Amino acid sequence: MARDEFAAHVRQATETEVKAVREEDGPASVYIGDTAFARRHGIVAAALAEEEWIVRSVDDALVLVGGGRRGTLYAVYHYLEDVLGVRWYAPGPGGTVVPKRTALPLKGLALSGKPAFRGRVVYTGYPGPGEDPIPGVTEFLARNRAWTKAPCFGGSRLYGGVGDCHTMYSNLGKPDEIRRLFKEHPEYFPMNERGERFCDLARAHGASQSQLCLTNPDLRKLWIDRLRTRIRDDIAQAKKDGEEPPVYYSIDQNDCYDGFCRCPGCAAVVAHEGSNGGLMLDFANAVAAALEDEAPHAIFKVMAGHSVETAPRHLKARRNVAVQVCDTTSNMILSWREQKSRHMLEKLAAWSAAAPRLALWDYSVTYGSQSVRHLPTPVEWTFGDDLRDFAAHKGDNVFIEHEFAVASDFRDAKLWCELKLLENPAQDVEALLKDFTDGMYGPAGCHVLAYRRLLRDRARAAGANVTWFPSLSSYAFVDAQTLKRAYDCRAAALATVRDDPVRRAAVDYAFLSLDRLALVRSGAYNRQAAEAGFAPISVEKGAKRYERIFRAVMNERSLPSGYAEEKSDLGEFLAIVRELKDLPVPAEFKNVPADALFLFPATRSSVFYRGFERVADGETPAGEALQLTVKRIRANPVPVAPAAYSLDKFAFPVKVRVINPFNRPHFYGECPDRFASGAEPKGYRWYKCVTDATLGLTTEVSPFPGCSLVLDGVVSDNSELGQKYDVWVSLKVKGVDYFKGGAPADDVEIFFDQLAVVRKTKNAK
Repeated sequence: MARDEFAAHVRQATETEVKAVREEDGPASVYIGDTAFARRHGIVAAALAEEEWIVRSVDDALVLVGGGRRGTLYAVYHYLEDVLGVRWYAPGPGGTVVPKRTALPLKGLALSGKPAFRGRVVYTGYPGPGEDPIPGVTEFLARNRAWTKAPCFGGSRLYGGVGDCHTMYSNLGKPDEIRRLFKEHPEYFPMNERGERFCDLARAHGASQSQLCLTNPDLRKLWIDRLRTRIRDDIAQAKKDGEEPPVYYSIDQNDCYDGFCRCPGCAAVVAHEGSNGGLMLDFANAVAAALEDEAPHAIFKVMAGHSVETAPRHLKARRNVAVQVCDTTSNMILSWREQKSRHMLEKLAAWSAAAPRLALWDYSVTYGSQSVRHLPTPVEWTFGDDLRDFAAHKGDNVFIEHEFAVASDFRDAKLWCELKLLENPAQDVEALLKDFTDGMYGPAGCHVLAYRRLLRDRARAAGANVTWFPSLSSYAFVDAQTLKRAYDCRAAALATVRDDPVRRAAVDYAFLSLDRLALVRSGAYNRQAAEAGFAPISVEKGAKRYERIFRAVMNERSLPSGYAEEKSDLGEFLAIVRELKDLPVPAEFKNVPADALFLFPATRSSVFYRGFERVADGETPAGEALQLTVKRIRANPVPVAPAAYSLDKFAFPVKVRVINPFNRPHFYGECPDRFASGAEPKGYRWYKCVTDATLGLTTEVSPFPGCSLVLDGVVSDNSELGQKYDVWVSLKVKGVDYFKGGAPADDVEIFFDQLAVVRKTKNAK
């Protein structure tokens, strides 16, 4: 493959054929791989480390050689990239840049290197590398030195067993087997605070909201025996395929915040070590000790995420155990070196003191409802500092979650910078961004980079806090003036490439997330349009442009027409955009001036608790509502936040929080109990929850735990600050038991369809 890649790119650069010859047939100008010529000049492939590479001029010839399965391939790629100027910016047409050359530089070269991290995996959201049907994706990743499974690029399985994460249940078997095991051996599963054994039977796999009883000796033996069988199978398969056996085996919690066991044995470990991190590490050490002779080459990796993120007080990881630290709490706008994100550096320091090597699970995309994800998030300047700091803390393996193959913000540039920095985190991010924007967008590149710098500067000046699950209020730093300046950058960029359809399409794509934000916040922006100096945003035209660009990228990259992202990130988003319509004024507010009433459909909320369902409802002018049932609340007690969602948190009267982020006070309101008589209410009714509240540009309302709605557009500019507002919610409740003070019956249902904010004062100070 190294020779083929060299020949193909040189042919494209020089428009001449490259002829491969046997070494014994005579001298050559380029020697690729472990050749006698290289060995005669002291360059011995066998002496090089895995993935170490050398590009060296010897007399009038060039030697390209490396160690292991990929070293020579990397030598070829570095020659093409560092010497010839080839770039693989993105998969698909226009993503590869090969400068024209009249001759190949062969003299005066002495380059060498080795990737900084042993494992370098970016989850791109495309179908898996080595098994995907999409042309160019595997090549794109391999050429940028990311690890891939494809054997033709020197890949093999990096992870053995059942996968690279969330293996607690999947190592034991498929969901049906987990359900059977819970029935036969409930003692293998976690105990809650009430002394009851529980298991999330609905998701009895890696997404389960429960874990295992990790101190149970019989459970440990079963888990080890299952993994031993998988290791033996992996080694046999690798030998059959002529590959190296997998390096890593995951011993990871299921994908939920907690769900850990509170039995006396597990609780004692947690109390002694000060966190669930000690409980998980104690289990991982036991597994690694039992299987060390079975797989002396292997590293057993334990994930430190969510409630496991805190390092233990005393326990140390065995020499064959790596701890994978997850960053789920940082402000993505800031590097870990900055004060507000230094807790991540403290976490790395604590775990590096407890483990011989660390792995990292990081995020470059945001999650949540369609109205809050894939918005302009200038995190790219944090990549270099964070990876350098990780490397300084025994960093060995990096996994970056960067899915959403079309919709995610500034996708191509961020992904390319990540790949470059995973190989060599010492590189300068600003230089990498300029390389990308100049190479990908040509003369438009300076305007695209100016747009990203504008976002960065505004976010930092505003003290923005964007987490991996942001709210719409996190993006208040893009006010109307900033939006106008950003679109001015877009117009200038497009003007420079108006006659270049490939680069014009690339520029369109670079601003896709800005279009998304403009659509989601069109109501707020249009209130400020005249003052900001731009025409009101047309939701209809904006949605058509967004869809055109999105589909063009899908077509360009040959993404299958049934690709899941098209439904989740285009179809669902456009459905939300279509909901951006004015709701009819309820009778309760008919006397409120039009400019003082703000109505929101409940379906605009960010929902984090799995107990909610979005349902069609003909009784509400919004057409849909968020529904909670007591039965569903009881069935989903496992938290996505430190405190469990128990039934008492949904007690009526409904307690509503009005939240001003960034350490401002929370206002609490309570819907009055209108059901003292015990009569079941009929239909939707409006309830005033908060009176005379002072709101801000980033205020949210949370009618129920796990649900929040941003009051975007209510406070439209600074002249509005200091006003007094009332907050109302519209609810429909079925089930009279809920209001008599007794235990709610399973059939009780709560429907939330609208939220209203009424401005009480004008021009108040």
